[in-house]
This record gives sequence, C-alpha cells and structure tokens, in this order.
Amino acid sequence: MPPVPARPSPYPSMPAFPPPTSHRASSSRVSAWLCGWLFGFLFSLLGLAGAAQAAPLPLSKQGIAHLGSGGQLFFAGDEAAPADAAALPAWLARQRPAGQVDLFGGAYWLHAQVRNDSNVAAWVIDPNDTLIDLVDLYVYGPGPDAAPQTLLTGYQRPHEYLLHYGKDVQLAPGATYDILIRFSSPYYARAPMFGVKTQHDYRKLVGKENFLMVASIGALLALGLFNFFIFSITLEKASAYYALYVLTYGLAWAMTFHVFADLFDWHLLQLHYVPFFLLPVFSTLFYTHFLRLRDYSPLLYRISKVNLVLPLLLLPSCFFALSYAHTLATIAISIWMLLALICGIVVWRRGYQPARFFVLAFVALMLPGFLILPANLGLMPAMVANAQLVTLLGGTLDGLLLAFALADQIRLLRNNLEQRVQERTLALTLSNDALLTAKEHAEVVSRHRIDFLSSCPMPSSRVPMMIWLVRTSSAHRMRRRRAWRAWRWGRRASACTTASRS
Repeated sequence: MPPVPARPSPYPSMPAFPPPTSHRASSSRVSAWLCGWLFGFLFSLLGLAGAAQAAPLPLSKQGIAHLGSGGQLFFAGDEAAPADAAALPAWLARQRPAGQVDLFGGAYWLHAQVRNDSNVAAWVIDPNDTLIDLVDLYVYGPGPDAAPQTLLTGYQRPHEYLLHYGKDVQLAPGATYDILIRFSSPYYARAPMFGVKTQHDYRKLVGKENFLMVASIGALLALGLFNFFIFSITLEKASAYYALYVLTYGLAWAMTFHVFADLFDWHLLQLHYVPFFLLPVFSTLFYTHFLRLRDYSPLLYRISKVNLVLPLLLLPSCFFALSYAHTLATIAISIWMLLALICGIVVWRRGYQPARFFVLAFVALMLPGFLILPANLGLMPAMVANAQLVTLLGGTLDGLLLAFALADQIRLLRNNLEQRVQERTLALTLSNDALLTAKEHAEVVSRHRIDFLSSCPMPSSRVPMMIWLVRTSSAHRMRRRRAWRAWRWGRRASACTTASRS
C-alpha cells in the first residue's frame, strides 16, 4: 500500500511540535523547587520525629552529669505540661526548638529519656551551676498512662537539701522514663546543668560542698571582723578597707549560695549583685592605700579611679535591668582584677616588698576567673563543675593572702620603727657624750682659772679679778635677775596695798 501523504497543517507557520517557551521553562524550575522544599520539609519532620524518639540515656550508678547532653531544648511559653506519657510525643512536636540557653534570661523546656540500667531506685535530679528562679520537674513512666511525678524547686521554692536545688525521685530499675523540665529565670550566670545522681552520692556531695561554703564564708567573716578590730586600735585605713572588702565578698557569695533564702526565707533577687558591684570599690580603696599607689605610680592611681566610678554607675542595673546585671558586673569585676594585678606588679618591681603577697592574692583570685568569666559572658562553655564554689574558694584564698600582705606591711613598719628608734638612740648617745665632754672641758678650764688666781704673787690683784669673775658668772647673773624681779613685784604689791587703804 502506498504511503498516505501527510495532511497539510491549517497553520503552516507553526510547527507540529513547537519548542518550549521561556515561561514553561521557568514554571518547571518553580515546580522542581517546590518539590525539593516539600521533600526537605518532610525529611526535617522525620528528623524531628526521630530525635523525639532518640535512644534513651543509660543511667548507671555514676549518674548522669547533664540531661541536656542527650536531650532536647525548647522555648517555653504559657502551655502546661502534658497530663501523661501518651500525650508527650504530640506535645513535643508542637514545641519550638532552642539552640542554647540565653544568659539574659527566659523560660525553657528540656526533655530527655532515661533508662535505669542500675539496681538503684532512689535518685536525685539536681539543677545546678547557676541561679535558677523556678524549676518544674515532670517524670513520666514507666507506663504510658501513669501520671507524672511532679517536683518543684528553684530559688523561690523550698529546698529538700540545704543550699542545693536537688529533688528526690523514684526510678524503677530497668524502666525507661521521660523527664520533662521547665525552668525560668531573669538571668543565668551560665547555662544550667541538670544532673541525676543517687541519693547516697548526692548527700555526700551536699555535705562536702556545704562544708566548703560555710568554712569559706566563715573565714571571710572572721578576717573582716579581725581587721575592723585592728583598725579600731591603729586607725589604719588600709585595714578598714580590707575588712569592708572581705565582708562584702562573703556577703555576695552567701547570697549567691542562697544562705539567706534557706536560713531566713529571704528572697530578693534584685539585691544579689549589689555586693558584687561594691567589690571593686572597696578593693580599689584598699590597694591604693596599701600599695601607696599615689607615691609609687601616680598614673595608675588616677587610672584606678575607674574602679570607683564604673561599678557605681552600673549598680542601678540590679533594680532596673536585672537581666543585664550579671553581665555588667562580670565586665566591671574583670576590669578591676586586671587593673589591680597590674598595680601590684608595678609597685612590687619598684621595691615595695609587701606587694608580693598582694600579687599572689590576685593571681589566686584570677585563676578561677580565667576559667569562669568567659563562660559567664557566653564566650565558651563552663570548664569546671560547680564554678561558683571554685570562685568562692579562690576568693577565700585571696583574702588570706591579702591578710598576709597586711601582716608583712606591719612587720615592715615595725622594722622601720625599730631602726628609727635605734638611730634616735644613737643620736642621743652621741649628744650626751658631747655634753659630758664639754662639761669636763669647762671643769678643767675653771680649775685652771682657780689655780692661776691662787698662784698670783700680789694679793691686791686677786680681789678685782675675783670680783670680775663673780660678776661675769652665769649664777651671778641669774641671782641678779631674780632679785630684780622680786624688787619689782614688791613695789607693785606695796603700791596696790597703799591704793586699797586710801
């Protein structure tokens, strides 16, 4: 069969298969982008679901240092915690993830799954490493329908353990639990830690840390009172400023460790950083007097006035911008410590020996600071556990070394005083020797005069010479003066008597 010829197109100018236009090409790119975004969104949801169902943290007898290392952090609003474990996955899917805790305050949820692989049932959940205003703990499990164990702690609430936030919880061996924590605070000194320890280990930890806290604060209090006593006797300003410094340091850390909150039920967060702002002021007054900075380095003396002005200008932030008070206090304290150390080194190099204990004291204070202050500013994670206690111990050592510096200054002053007394005694001895020599010389001269007069051959010549010697002698002059005064007083008395009779 011969081939059928193709039917001519009624539109000869348009080809049978026209090429795609630019509009169709852009539409295909948009469709591809939408498909990619949709697949990415689905994969992200699957990733979140997988994260929500991540493997639980194993709980051994050593405990867990921080639940956040295997948990999820979310921003917290006004929503309540779910009523049971069955509602927890859907509740978590609605939360907004958070990358890290903002040190300027806020509210957060922390979720973690824990599997108790030990044979211990008595545990403690311990929020630590910073002040936290309110902490709500919810422990779901082991069944999906069981009501959660609800535990409340924080700065504003009563504590089961003195000066600590820990709360007892029961976790059955071999069971898996969901731990949901809501915490909020106007500020955070550093990112909070949520550990899990056995009750036995936690009691030992609390006893050890409380002993160190009370001993350190008590040592600072004793040093302050003792130096006030020294000031009452010597009236030395350096002792008074040192006493104010160590007492303020002890008060600041007593408030940080909730001594007043636990012992006296006194909760006033706005006053917590007032002593920390006053520390640079009292310390600067102390070291400018102690180091004699005006004499040894007038330039550093003028620069040190920054430590007197800046903290007082920033102090109102405790009442009007509490979220920023911690950061501002950290900046002021960093400037103070660095400037004080420079002043101590300069004065020591210029020959003032008591400055060596001052330099050692601030090195002891700054070593914990180098590990802690960058974490306070959010520049790096915390490098030590319970950084606040480490800082308190460093400050106590600083106070003790400054007491040694004051004692060394007193020793130096005593040695200088003894040296001055010896020099004065030597001067008096030399003066007495000179007087004795002059007396002996005068006696020899007088004896020679008498011998000379007695050896004169003519008696008539001796009388005028004797009269002249008597008249020129000091005793004769003194007797004449006394006689003249007596005669004048006698004339005045007789004149007054005559006037009274008339």
